[in-house]
Amino acid sequence: MVFALHEKLKWAVGLDYDYRMINACNLIAREKQINNSQFYVFDIDSDPHDLILDFLPERRVDVVFLLSVCMWVNRWREIIQFCARVSDMLVFEANGSDAQQAEQIAFLREVFQNVEILARTSEDDPSQKKRQLLVARL
Repeated sequence: MVFALHEKLKWAVGLDYDYRMINACNLIAREKQINNSQFYVFDIDSDPHDLILDFLPERRVDVVFLLSVCMWVNRWREIIQFCARVSDMLVFEANGSDAQQAEQIAFLREVFQNVEILARTSEDDPSQKKRQLLVARL
């Protein structure tokens, strides 16, 4: 996502639990000479969320992308609340079972004033076509 948008961005920070993904992103950024993007290993479940602020060039961000994360972590509610503290807009991909997605979307609606479904299905992964894409605004 960051690489597709990098020319339109002032800066971007990418976080992932998997060091292999981060290593790949750093390699791509270096090879393509993309200098406005940084990538870091971060564990949503065990690392303090406020540590993310140390990775950001500024205290507020225009938009946070939280894509296909919540079914994999226990502290997904806390990371959504953190996102609302640092940005007025969250692009969110609900994933997991129908019940998990309903719970995620309900929580988004508790935290954000406006939640809009952009897509009810996802075509990029045949095994998880039911993922929903939403935008949430304060």
